[in-house]
Amino acid sequence: MTIRIEDLDPVTLEKLGMKAPSKPREFTAEMERQWAIKVLGPIAGLTKDQRRRVLERAIKMSAA
Repeated sequence: MTIRIEDLDPVTLEKLGMKAPSKPREFTAEMERQWAIKVLGPIAGLTKDQRRRVLERAIKMSAA
C-alpha cells in the first residue's frame, strides 16, 4: 500500500517535517503587465525604431 503525499493533510505533513507541495502559480494579466514595464524600463531612452529593433532581436534570441 502506498500513501501519496498529496493525500496527507497539512497537520500530518507538519508532523513528518514536510510541507505541502505548492501549486504552480498562474501567470496573470497583471503579472504580464508588471513584467512588460520592467522589460521596457531599460530601453525607455531609445527611439521607437531602436526599441522595435532591440525587441525583435530579443524575440529571436528567446526563440533560439
